This record gives sequence, C-alpha cells and structure tokens, in this order.
Amino acid sequence: MSSIRSAARIAAFISLLLLAAADAPVSAQAPDTALVAAFVANRLALTFEGDSLGGEGGALLAREVAVSQFTVVGEEHGVWEVPVLVRHLLAVARPAGYRHFAIEVSPLNAELAQDAARTGRGRAAYDELFADTMHWMAFYTMPPETDLLAWAASPDTGYDLWGLDYDVFGDRSALRRLQALVPEASNDAVTKAIALADSGWAALRRGDPSRIFSFSAPESVFAELRAAIPSPDGDAARILEVLETTASINRDFVTGRNYESNLKRSSNLKANFLRYYRAAQEQGEAMPRAVLKFGAFHAERGLNGVRQYDVGWLAAALAEMNGSRSFHVLVMGGPDTQRAQFDVMSLAYRPQPVEMIAEEWMQAPRAALLESGYTVYDLRPIRALIQDRKLRNVPAPLERAIFGFDVMVVLRGSRPALEEAAQP
Repeated sequence: MSSIRSAARIAAFISLLLLAAADAPVSAQAPDTALVAAFVANRLALTFEGDSLGGEGGALLAREVAVSQFTVVGEEHGVWEVPVLVRHLLAVARPAGYRHFAIEVSPLNAELAQDAARTGRGRAAYDELFADTMHWMAFYTMPPETDLLAWAASPDTGYDLWGLDYDVFGDRSALRRLQALVPEASNDAVTKAIALADSGWAALRRGDPSRIFSFSAPESVFAELRAAIPSPDGDAARILEVLETTASINRDFVTGRNYESNLKRSSNLKANFLRYYRAAQEQGEAMPRAVLKFGAFHAERGLNGVRQYDVGWLAAALAEMNGSRSFHVLVMGGPDTQRAQFDVMSLAYRPQPVEMIAEEWMQAPRAALLESGYTVYDLRPIRALIQDRKLRNVPAPLERAIFGFDVMVVLRGSRPALEEAAQP
C-alpha cells in the first residue's frame, strides 16, 4: 500500500476511533407509526443539574444503576453533555457500592490519569499532564472529559480507573517509561524504538500520519525489544504488551484486515476487563462493581455493529453468572446539534453535526422525542412488542440497539465537547 493511501486510511481510522460508530443508513421512508407510538409510550423526561438526576427518566436511571453490578454507557463521542451525565451516574453508583470506572484508554494511560488525580490538584494536574503531547489520551483531553476524570478519580470521590483499551498516541511516553525500567544493556533497542516513535510524531506534525509508531512500527522492532528484554516482568511486561497489541491491531487495519483488527481490539478490551476484575476480587471484593464508558459499539449487550461480542457483552454475561445484571445506556446528541471531532491532520478537535440521531434508522426515536429537554426511552417494553411480532417494520440497526441497550438517552441541545479554539 502506498504511503499516501496508508496516510489517508490512518487519518480516517483515527477519526473513527474518536467517534461512536454508526451503521450505514437504511432506505429513506417514513417511520412506522406503530413503532413511533411504542417510543412515545416509553419515553420519560430527564434533567441533570446540580448534584442530582431529575424527572422520571432520572429516577429510572438512578434506580437501575443502584441495583446492577455493571452500568455500561455506550456514547456518541464528543458531546459535551455526555460526560456530565456520566458524572451523575457515577455519583449515584458510588454510595451503591461501585468502586471502579472503566474507560476507553490503555492500562498505561489509566495509571497516568489515576496518578494525576491522586495529587489532589484536580483539573490543574490533568492540564499539566496533557500539556505534553506524549500524554494525550483519546477523548479525555476535551474539557468536560478532563473534568470528569479529575472528579471521578479524585481522593474525595475515590473511583479506581480501569483502562481497557489500546493506545494510539501514547507510544513515546510508554517507550520512555520502558527505558527507565530495563537494564542499561537493553537500552539500545529501546532507544532505537524511541527514535522511530519520535520521528513518527514529527511526521504527523508535518501532516503525514502514516508514520505514527502505533500504526507503522514493523514486527521487527518488537522482535528486537523482546530479544533485548528476554524476561520482562511487572511494568516492563505490561508496557511491551500494550505497545505490541496496539501495533498488531492497527497493522491489521492498515492492511485491510478490518474484521481481524476489530476482533483483536475486542479481545483486548475483554482481557483487560477480566484482569482488573480478578485483581479487585483478590483485594477482597467478592463481586466488583463498575461503570463502563465506551463508544456505542463496545457497550452493546450482544453481537455489535462490527460483528464482535465486545466488552458490553462480557459485562452482561458476567453479571448474569453472578446472579446480578448489567444496565446498558445508549447516549447520543440531539437533532441539529454538534459534537467534537478530532482532526488528526490539524491535531485539534472541530465542531461537527451529531451523527447517530440523524441516521435513517433512528427516524422513530427522532419523531417521538419530547418537545424540549432530554428524553429517556425505556427500550425493554419495546423488545416484547418486537418478539411478539406486534412491531414488524423495525430497521435492523434499531432492533439491535433495542436489544443491546436497556435505555436510550437523547440529549437535545447538545454542544461539542470543546472550548473556543481549544486543542487537546
């Protein structure tokens, strides 16, 4: 593949990573009246101001979070109000026994975020961390996302962060951490990898994303690192694993092996989830409880839109095995509003129209929205109508969402999760 094609594909991929994935639109036609009526019958008003969730929709969310082992939020990324809502869910969950907040960053970045919170300096500690581009984290450099992290992981709130994902921008930071851990005799291979990562970042700043280390590093680089560090343990082993896993996932994508790339990423999310879960059990929690915040596809209960059984599926299955349940919340921006989209070529977030609610398959929920404020749809009663064939004209992506999530939240009046002229 030429470097130009590779660069374009990587730029598109990074943009997709920072979005909630959406299905291809179905043919345009008026929504089925019975389907719209089903959404109208199961809609509730939601408010969240101050420290509480309000309205019947807020009461529903609070009640279900409190009785579930896992609350799994599937979001449309880049919408300002989403992290604000998640903060309210976390506030409800904490006194109910939740101790963990699983997010769409790598384990290495979760550690950096946790350490920043433990300083007790709040947002200032994160601003200082993100001032160095080596420490950029997908989504969490956006102001409301930074505020969410600073609050959730603060000593006062006390959530432990679980980083379940891989890492696109953290290679330079991870390699320098690795260099500090390995014997001097092993540093030649690490120094060589750092130079490659630094040159990739320099190329990105010039507008060429094809050389980003996490996408372009050949397998030979990791072979050299493994040869130089034949028996890594502890932090060194984890750093190598994150770097190698990230490169493998991205290498598949760049070479057109999309299914394999998604499969590896899904497997990585689930493996990391189980590691954290088992570690919490070893520390004395019989049944650890966590809030998970991920892009919509990752949070679905069943087979998702990229044909994977993802971490949302695992949370649902694990909760059921424990005699409990999971609560899955799909959150998106409202009609004719905006979200923030990362532009890898300019290294900045830009306002863009929200996408999910605008999809053709979302016509019925869009038509049933309350005239003002936020709308919560309780999807569970609608499942029975579909199963009993009382609803027959349900677009496939919408049907999957109805069975994959328990509630759908539409945030009318959404704004992009950025400040004027802000960069990550």
